[in-house]
Amino acid sequence: MTSYTSEDPVICLCADVRESEVLSAIAAGICDIPTLRETTSANTGCGDCIIDLEELLEAREDHHERR
Repeated sequence: MTSYTSEDPVICLCADVRESEVLSAIAAGICDIPTLRETTSANTGCGDCIIDLEELLEAREDHHERR
């Protein structure tokens, strides 16, 4: 059982995907929405979380560009 804190918001309500799950997938090398969708099940329902997913991916890309 995974433990979540209030610091770990739900990104995708339809699939109950937490931010930590998305960030773990991105840290493992996922760099696009379709693969993120397959791996985490985020964005497989209504689609409202697409903006949050894109922002998390962009933040990861920005971090890597600064290195």
